[in-house]
Amino acid sequence: DHAADIVALERSFNVFVEHAVQQWAAGIPALPTFLGLFYITSHLGLTSAAVVWLHRRRPERFPVVRNTLVFATALSLLGYVLYPAAPPRLSGLGFVDTVSAHTQVNLSSDLLGSLYNPFAAVPSMHFGYALLVGAVLVAHAHRPLVRALGALYPPFMLFDIVATGNHFVFDAAAGAVVMALAWWLAKRVERA
Repeated sequence: DHAADIVALERSFNVFVEHAVQQWAAGIPALPTFLGLFYITSHLGLTSAAVVWLHRRRPERFPVVRNTLVFATALSLLGYVLYPAAPPRLSGLGFVDTVSAHTQVNLSSDLLGSLYNPFAAVPSMHFGYALLVGAVLVAHAHRPLVRALGALYPPFMLFDIVATGNHFVFDAAAGAVVMALAWWLAKRVERA
C-alpha cells in the first residue's frame, strides 16, 4: 500500500519515471548486469573505501562523516519501522527485479531475505550514502578525476537504484533528506 501511495504521489508531481528508466536500461546489452553488480557491491564497498580513505587522508574531517553515517543509519531505521514500503520490484506494479534476473543473486531468497528487510525502501540509503560519499570526494580529494567521480556518483546511484527496480525517486529524495538531517546533527555534535 505504501508503494502505491508513493507512485500516486510521484504521478501527481509528474516524476513517475521508474518504468521508463528500467525499460530503457533493459534495452542496452549488459547494462542490467553491470547495474545489478554495482547495486550489490557499491553501497557498502564504496562507502567503506571512502570512509577509510578519509580517515587516512583527512583524519580531522573523519568524525563528522562517521557521525553522519551513524545518525543517518539510525534515522533510516526509524523510517523503515514507521513507513515500511516495498521497493518497485516487490510492489506488484510490473517492475522487474533486474538484480536477481541478471546477476545470479536472488535478492528474495530465504538466505538473503534473512539478512535484510525487503520492505525498507524508504528512505533509500543507497542514495543517501552515495550522496555523502560524493560530497566527501568532491570536498576532500585533490585529484580532479576523483572529484569528478565523486560528483557523478550520486546521480549514477540514483539511476542504478531506479533502473534495477530497487527504489522509487521518492525513496532517493527521502534518503537525501535523511542524510542532510544527519549531517546537521553531526555538525551540532562537532560544535558541542
